[in-house]
Amino acid sequence: MSESVLNFTQKKPVFRQGNLEEYEMGVVFGTPSKNCDGAGVCMISRMSHLERLLIPCFFTVVFLTVIGEGYFVFRVPRAALSPMICQKYFGLGVFKVEESFFLPRWLVRIRGKPKIRIPPGIYRVEIVEGSYKIHFNILQYN
Repeated sequence: MSESVLNFTQKKPVFRQGNLEEYEMGVVFGTPSKNCDGAGVCMISRMSHLERLLIPCFFTVVFLTVIGEGYFVFRVPRAALSPMICQKYFGLGVFKVEESFFLPRWLVRIRGKPKIRIPPGIYRVEIVEGSYKIHFNILQYN
């Protein structure tokens, strides 16, 4: 059973299930060098920050769970995505990252690391309970 914590402004988890914590974030999909076109993650920030910036590219809410050292999951609610976005980013059952991206500094500091870079690659997508789960196992690339 999930316990709602709902205090993202202080960077606390949104949900807690056992010892796993889920953090709400906003993600801009795409490739930075292609002005958010292409595949991957262009930017990660708080949703309120992305809304204030008036980002012209597609962005949506995601929930990030750190599973273990070098392994985390993005849970993307399917209801927040158009059919075109679902097909473009999740249609093949994998999530392609063309350019590396970094996790937000506040989350990295919580984990006690200097920074965490997600390398380009192909990451597994799982469909569960109305969401896509992107599994990032960054140890496979080191």
